[in-house]
Amino acid sequence: MKCKPSALGALFGVLLLPAQAGAQTPGAPVAGVINPRPGIWANEQTLALSVPEGCNVFYSFNGSDPMVSGFAYDGPVALSAQGTVTLRLATVGIDYSVKEESLTYTVRPAPPPESLARCFQAPLFAYSLDSDIAIPPDMLYCVGDDAVPRLPGRELSVSAVYPERLVPCTVTDGQNTWRFVINISRNAPFPPAPEGPPPRTPSMATAPFVIEHWSNLTFLPNYFIYSIDSGVWQRATGSTVIDRKTPHTIRWQSVDFTPGNPVYSYQIPAMPGIELAATVSGYALSPKIPPEVSAEAKKAGLSAESFDYTLSAAETGVASPLPWIPVDAFFGEEFSKTVLCRVFYKGEFQGLLNVTYKVDRNPPLAPVITANTRSFLSRDALSLTMEEPGGEPVFYAVRFTNPQEFTPFAARPDPAIYPPSPPPGAAYTRYDGNPVTLQAQGDSARAYSVYAYSEDGAGNRSAEVVLQAVVDPVNFYLSALQPPEAPAGDAPVGSFVSPFSRLEDALDAIRNRPNARLFVLGEFSLTTPVTLKRPCAFIGLEGARISLSGDAMFAVEDAAVSFRSIILEKTAPEEAAFLDPVFDVKNGILTFAGSSVTATDPGKGAVFALSGSTLVIESSLVSLGSGGY
Repeated sequence: MKCKPSALGALFGVLLLPAQAGAQTPGAPVAGVINPRPGIWANEQTLALSVPEGCNVFYSFNGSDPMVSGFAYDGPVALSAQGTVTLRLATVGIDYSVKEESLTYTVRPAPPPESLARCFQAPLFAYSLDSDIAIPPDMLYCVGDDAVPRLPGRELSVSAVYPERLVPCTVTDGQNTWRFVINISRNAPFPPAPEGPPPRTPSMATAPFVIEHWSNLTFLPNYFIYSIDSGVWQRATGSTVIDRKTPHTIRWQSVDFTPGNPVYSYQIPAMPGIELAATVSGYALSPKIPPEVSAEAKKAGLSAESFDYTLSAAETGVASPLPWIPVDAFFGEEFSKTVLCRVFYKGEFQGLLNVTYKVDRNPPLAPVITANTRSFLSRDALSLTMEEPGGEPVFYAVRFTNPQEFTPFAARPDPAIYPPSPPPGAAYTRYDGNPVTLQAQGDSARAYSVYAYSEDGAGNRSAEVVLQAVVDPVNFYLSALQPPEAPAGDAPVGSFVSPFSRLEDALDAIRNRPNARLFVLGEFSLTTPVTLKRPCAFIGLEGARISLSGDAMFAVEDAAVSFRSIILEKTAPEEAAFLDPVFDVKNGILTFAGSSVTATDPGKGAVFALSGSTLVIESSLVSLGSGGY
């Protein structure tokens, strides 16, 4: 227990200590600082310490020597200070050795969120099972030693007020950061369990022996003979050690001659382990019997099931044995604890077990998905790698759609195009460190949604991240208008959100792409000949127009080329004697649908020059104005 100084000692502490007490002592104990932490906070802070047993702590928060003009720490206290605060601590050991430490933080007051206002009304926020802490979902938070909020806001609650502890909570809205301390304690404690072993129960009272430290068996009178597990009968002298890993049957009878000389027996259960197990509402410390021990007991006709055991622990406030001791933590919290459990079997005290357990509800960081392209759109196979910053395993699922033909909006995130979140029970695959390849479906585009989360050894899952992308080798966009959502400073990639603005760039992009489709919005000029040797289609959007001049023309070789809903026009200069064909097709197919082709020259001219080729005109207009044909 912590030693508390007298009022006089607190005021003149340095005068009541030996002369060497003011000096730093290497290896002397030091108080653990639960709160505050260095940083910039939007609220005045609470001083909460973990004081080593037998020590006293003095503190100041104005930078002065705590041993001269400080205060004696006797529990969490509000530090009424704003601006830059220098906290100094001096821990005085039981041998009067002194260990000093200090930290600096800054307070810039700002009103907390309304839902959290009650958390700042006292040095500690007294948590109860009906007082959930509502952190707005648009804010980030963390609990415990972590001082960097990273979890989205939510309602914080626990299903059990054990173990008792102080839990710092940090919350930020991106502009201001608040930090307060939650007090987890029993609101209505049970009477503490009595010290030492409990009285012997009636059934144990009939047994003429005692068991200490689980394994030391001693018969009280020496006029008995006994046998363990049908072994050799022997005289009850002194103590013997039994193996509590398995259950035993102790038999005894008097060495005196009595009528019938009855044999008595008593079943000693196996010593259980104690494990922390997840429950529907949280966690629980519960007895655990290895399956092989339970099976061996059943063969011998004994009972050694986990539910035959009960536990109690004085620090839980529960004096009566229970099948389990409930434990819980806030989402995002992680802590370790050691507890001394009293173990009972069918209501009879068996012994003490010291158990160290860890509760971990702190999820790992969300994984980072890295693609081999910065753009939302990939023309070739997309390669992805995934990593959790802390090295935890990553699990992912991939869903996709295959639109028959993309609309102009298909190359950006669109709920109508992208698959919804994976349904419950969707199969996730553990990422093995090798790139994940996403490909198009032949010459058709494919829209992908990749979902990933991290999971640590305690089973905590991170927030899920989603990457949406299009692998589209065929659809390109050319626009005379700059889309308002176009990425600033990035070169156009020919997607709907980042279209080409120059016809030459678009033609270069589709020239080597089989079955490419170029969507055209606005008016463009072509001044040089273009040769197309792969199948492609030009599709007009909202009055698309391409004007050819000079020696500009479309040469098609061994390919099928189509124009849909586009106006094409070419006018020869006054001095030209002959207008070159607008289209020169060799061993190909040229198709027009809903389009218009107009050529004008003062001399002789032609619109098409075909060699071993097919011309298809559907709902289109072709006209030539010329002085001769």
